[in-house]
Amino acid sequence: MKRLLVSLLGLAAVLVPLLGQQPATRAASAAQAAAPSPISGRLFLGQDPASAVPAAGVRIELRSGPSGSLIGSTTTNSEGRFWVTRTGPLPKGGSYVKVVAKSTVQGGIIGGSVSESPKYVQPSYTYGTRYVDGTSLGRIYALPAYVRGKLVDAATLAPVAGATVRLRHAADNTIAHYATTDANGLFRMTSIKGEEFNLQVVGSSVGYENGYRSCLAQVVPTVGAACQSPIGDIGRVYVDGGPA
Repeated sequence: MKRLLVSLLGLAAVLVPLLGQQPATRAASAAQAAAPSPISGRLFLGQDPASAVPAAGVRIELRSGPSGSLIGSTTTNSEGRFWVTRTGPLPKGGSYVKVVAKSTVQGGIIGGSVSESPKYVQPSYTYGTRYVDGTSLGRIYALPAYVRGKLVDAATLAPVAGATVRLRHAADNTIAHYATTDANGLFRMTSIKGEEFNLQVVGSSVGYENGYRSCLAQVVPTVGAACQSPIGDIGRVYVDGGPA
């Protein structure tokens, strides 16, 4: 009998505080147990709003810090939109939002204050920003990780096949990537990191000039006369020469 009385008293000690809670307190407790609100945004490929396109199929991660753990992940939809929910503990100050690099997009950490719009994918955590649960990031622009274009005859606009196209670092003119134009004059280079490049055309092997892409997309003889080439879809590059 004494043991039964002790058990009942212990049960009462647990139940009374719970039953005595007000509805608002119980609701608050339930809210704390619920999943955190997602961080959302829309990722675009390119940094010019007039030409940027939605970046679909890109992995988005929440990170606790530069050397911290993965605490949430998702993938952008066909419109570049994402909603990523934290599954790990809330880091002090919020979570970093990481864009994972792939063949089309350069990765990095999203930076910019909550009130700043648009936001950009930064190359490192140094320039990244922590965001709390439920933050809407709005439009986010990421650098393309490719260069795609078409080499054409400046006079006839016919495609120039078999020419070499090189992407060179603007800082020291070293070669970063290269490609050969196909039968339609098309070229593509992927897995690019950075944004300051010059585009060199070597057309002498197929009867065209050698030189660098200018701001008007024509070929000029020296890198000093060139214009830093955009990355992503750069359109036509016009080269002189060809059949007599």
